[in-house]
Amino acid sequence: GQGWADLYISPVVGEPQSIPMEGSIPLLIENGVIRTRAARLMGPFQRIEASGYFDIARRAAQFAYRVESDRVERIPWLIPIDFGPDPLWLPTTGAGVFDGDLYISPGEVSTDLRVDLADVVAPGAVADRVQGSISIGRAGLRDMRLELLRPGGGLIVTGSIPFRGRPVEAGQQVLCGISGDAAGWPLDQVRPWMPLEIPADGPMFGSVRLGGPLGQLNGQVRAAVRPATVGELELDEIELRLDFDPGQMFVDRLAATLPAGEAVLSGRLDPASGSVDMVVHADGLAMDRDPFVQLMPGGLSGRLLVDGTIEGSLASPRMAANLRWR
Repeated sequence: GQGWADLYISPVVGEPQSIPMEGSIPLLIENGVIRTRAARLMGPFQRIEASGYFDIARRAAQFAYRVESDRVERIPWLIPIDFGPDPLWLPTTGAGVFDGDLYISPGEVSTDLRVDLADVVAPGAVADRVQGSISIGRAGLRDMRLELLRPGGGLIVTGSIPFRGRPVEAGQQVLCGISGDAAGWPLDQVRPWMPLEIPADGPMFGSVRLGGPLGQLNGQVRAAVRPATVGELELDEIELRLDFDPGQMFVDRLAATLPAGEAVLSGRLDPASGSVDMVVHADGLAMDRDPFVQLMPGGLSGRLLVDGTIEGSLASPRMAANLRWR
């Protein structure tokens, strides 16, 4: 059949969990398809424009939308997808523009989304500006490319992220495949995404790659933190080159650069058992520079050469070293 309607939406009163919005939705019905070309809704924090159609017989729909929001944490309520528990990527604060296309068919909902956001806070990042695109389906995020900016730093994140705790039908599984490229990005904001704890702070330069099913990730880190602090110790730089899989971690190079010189570790770690098998080398640490000046205020001179091994476990390591002072 055919027909038309002009709906007016009023805000729900007394529902603190609702999104109060009002506006008009003009509808045109023709041959079993309901169309709208200029739906507009407004509220205290959101402004929405949409156009599209719903095919009654096929139970399929497609809508183009644009959302201007002063509270982006409310936007996920408008997307009929369960994102899983506490996703690191989902903003809890911010403002900006979302525009994209929403697709609905029996058993499936997805959206291709473009974002331009400001003052964004999420469990896994804080940024002054976030721009990019992402595809969201029931199983996870795909085709993600986001650029995050803050004073003195930038981060580009690409790839896919599955939703935790979601049963996935055959052919719908999304494997984790994330690439992060940082330039001056705070390490404490990269740490939630990394499979190991790096007990340091400072701006990070380099890349992190993660892949595979959640809980069985593999990947690599090629990064430097400079300057860096470890507890109360200040370092010029920490350089980290490692590869890992669900069973073990291979450290190609973990170098700490201090005013006294450079110390380098390499070897293997087993995160499950905590076993460690590494070698350490330092060629000519200056004894009259920090941290030795702080540790031994009386003053020393000369250079210290170190060759050693670290074995056993992370909880109770055994170290054997050959020290030469010249």
